[in-house]
Parts: sequence; structure tokens; C-alpha cells
Amino acid sequence: MKRTLMMATMAVLASVASTACNIGRIDLPDLLPDTDPHWEYPKADSGFVQVPARVMTWNVYMGADLEPLFNASSEAEVPALTADYWSAVQATDFRDRAEAIAMAVAGATPDAIALQEVMLFRTQSPGDATTDTPTAAQDTALDFLAILKDALNTDGLDYRVVAESDNFDIEVPMTVNGGLVDLRITDRDVILARGDHELKAAASGPFQVNRTVQVGQASFVLSRGWAYADLILSQSGNTFEEIRFATTRLESDAFPDVQEAQAEELLKNVWPAGTSSWGTLWTLLAGDLESPPDSVNTTGFRVLWDAGLRDAWTLGPSEAGFTCCHAPTLDDDAPLSRRVDYIFAASAPTSSSVRIIGADYAGHTAAGRWASTHAGLFASIW
Repeated sequence: MKRTLMMATMAVLASVASTACNIGRIDLPDLLPDTDPHWEYPKADSGFVQVPARVMTWNVYMGADLEPLFNASSEAEVPALTADYWSAVQATDFRDRAEAIAMAVAGATPDAIALQEVMLFRTQSPGDATTDTPTAAQDTALDFLAILKDALNTDGLDYRVVAESDNFDIEVPMTVNGGLVDLRITDRDVILARGDHELKAAASGPFQVNRTVQVGQASFVLSRGWAYADLILSQSGNTFEEIRFATTRLESDAFPDVQEAQAEELLKNVWPAGTSSWGTLWTLLAGDLESPPDSVNTTGFRVLWDAGLRDAWTLGPSEAGFTCCHAPTLDDDAPLSRRVDYIFAASAPTSSSVRIIGADYAGHTAAGRWASTHAGLFASIW
């Protein structure tokens, strides 16, 4: 029987090999820009000042909304809907957006950065997704990670990938000049760390419970996942602090059962020994939970809160903390109105300084768009 539409899904369990080196003493830059209104000096402890963990999280946005494709009523609609999606991705111009994100990173110089929706797009022409023997597209059309790393390097910033979660990976046909070209859409969550910090270990993997989406008459699993990196940060007196820095992007709270299951899996994978182990390794979780604290479907947020994770924002400024969401076209003037991005500490920190990044006009790109549908979060926690 002839195959009419091939949907490829992948969920890859990745592990980054641990590294070891003699890093000696690390001289950190200023802890926070002088303009930060919530800055507090760290407390002295036994004769030395602890260096805070300075972390950032940002959902950089896949460039366009995939939901219209998921709502295709027939397979015949898929090529045109895919073409519309790809045109919208190109219109929001990640190269331009990456420069704005890199500028924000340069202003904060975090130790580590959690990024979500770090997309990779590949094409194949002519397409063969509708044949009996389809092959996966390999020609890179747009790689958000490579583009962002180039933007960071251009600004003189040294960051390297220390952990990566490979999430959903789908390939669909699209109409191009009257013919069919395959578009392969790969979603990733990525952790970057400053090059002067040591990576001790890292791990990543897919969630076992995921949302199933329908594209025409076909269905596939919209796989998501988790990742963490164990990093060694310097302290004064030539001593070092080890942290586990984890990230995820949970399923939308429109699917609370899926989101809750993913949050439970996150706890088991990032803290395999259970919450009793939190005192032995300082763990921070940064990411897009898709779960506002005041929503009737606060499933993911509540699972993590009930497990003992503490929201760093509650230790910082008193503002609402909205980080979401701008229009998919990134050219709106509407204020942010939802809080879904968080930085959590598994052990209660003694102090925290948290601020939103990219939510004012300074967060616009050179073309006048927002850098993402989400604003970023930056925190110093100790």
C-alpha cells in the first residue's frame, strides 16, 4: 500500500562525556551590571565570600507557530501549511534575533545559559516524504545553535555546549515552486557554559510521556526532554563550587496530564537519588515550564514546588515576573502577561537577585522585532 505521508519522530538519549582538567584560579567579571536595581552583596562565610551561581534561561522561540500544521484537516493541506510555516520562520529572522540575544548575554555574562526551542531545520529536494522509501533530510537550512554561537563569538563571548536534549524530530512535505520539498523540523534544549568553567558530567534524555499530535490523517509523538550539566564554578580563595544546572521545556498546560507526568520524570532523572540528595549537590533548574503559578492548570509548577524546589523569583523583586508571550510575528506592542519561565533552586538559597531580560525596547532586534516570544530570566543565586 502506497505511503501518502511520512512522519519521522525521534527522541534521542544523549550523554556528554565528562571532562577533567586543571583549571587553576578563575577570575570572574563583575557579579552584576551596576544598573541592576536588585543587587545585594553576598554574605561573608568563614572568612571568604561565596561566588554566586549566575544563570540565565531563555526560550528563543522556534520562529513560527506549528499548531496550524497540527490542525490540518487532511493530508492534502499539509504541503501548503508547511510552506506557510517555513515562510514565517524565515520572516522572524533568527540571525537578527540571535544578535539581540547575544547582546543580552554580554550584559550579564552568566556562568551558564539554558535555552529552549533551539531549532534545526533541514531540507531535501526533491522531497520523498510521500514515497514508499523516504529518507531523512540532511541539508541544513537553518541551525539556531550555530547561528547563536557565531553571534556570541562575534561579541567576544566564550560559551560552549555542555548538554543538549534532542526532542521532537519530524519531516513533512512542503510546496515549493509547484513541487514538493521535504522540511525536517528538529527541536532541542541546550545548556551553554562559559569556557572558563569546568564540565564534570552531563546527561540528557527524552520524556516517556508526551503529547500526540495529528497532521492530516497521520499522528506522531511530540517528544520533549530534559538535560543537565554538572559544572565547577570558582570561589575566592582558590576554592570551587559544584552545581548541577538543569533545563527543560514542558508541554503546554493545555495538556495538564502530560505536563504533570513530564515534571515527575524530570525530578526522577535530574535527582535520581530523590530529594534527600539535594544537600549533597546544589541543583538549579531553569526553563520554560508552560505553567503559570496562578493558572487552574498549574500542574508542572505545582509538582516541582511540592517536591521542594523553590522559585528564585520569590526571593528577588516583587514585580509579577511576566515573561510570555509576544505575537508569533514578534512585531506586536502588547505587554507580556504570563509567567511560565523559571529558575528554581533545589536547596533554598540564602539570597537571590533576579531580573527579566529582553522585555523592554532594548530587547528589540535591529529590524524592530522582539528577540523571542518570551523574555529571558537572569539570576544570581547563593
